[in-house]
Amino acid sequence: MENLLIQQICLSPPLTKGDLRGILLTDYLIKSKLKNKKVCPYMPNFYGAPEISIQEVDRKLRTGEKFILLDVREKFELDKAKIDHLNLLVTPLSRLTKEKLEALPENALQKDGEIVVICHHGIRSALVTAWLRQLGWNRVFSMDGGLAAYAREIDPAIGSY
Repeated sequence: MENLLIQQICLSPPLTKGDLRGILLTDYLIKSKLKNKKVCPYMPNFYGAPEISIQEVDRKLRTGEKFILLDVREKFELDKAKIDHLNLLVTPLSRLTKEKLEALPENALQKDGEIVVICHHGIRSALVTAWLRQLGWNRVFSMDGGLAAYAREIDPAIGSY
């Protein structure tokens, strides 16, 4: 029963403030031994998108490497936790869904630039990464574990929820 619950929660990311899936999953992870593992142990990357580790993202940010950090979380999530950096661009998944490529900031439209897509747990970022890859972007990666893993293992000061 417990495994089925995790699989159901992991099937799709929470997109609205009232969606309880993320809360249920977070609560389960806090109370379990899985809290230091991938958020969705049964579907670590449902979309097959290439991933980049939180340690590598941290290194890139600290060394000033040129890349776009594309946050696809919703505004209410940004108010709770955020990596403040010059590389950060924000385009919520809800906006991408409606406006498609027109929602992307101009510098993210350059298919040869490197983009690291982030979200709360790495599910929505994997979706956006896979979509951009299908459209011809070759240097786009999903941050493994999302902002939750980054806050837990790299920088708790960015906040968490």
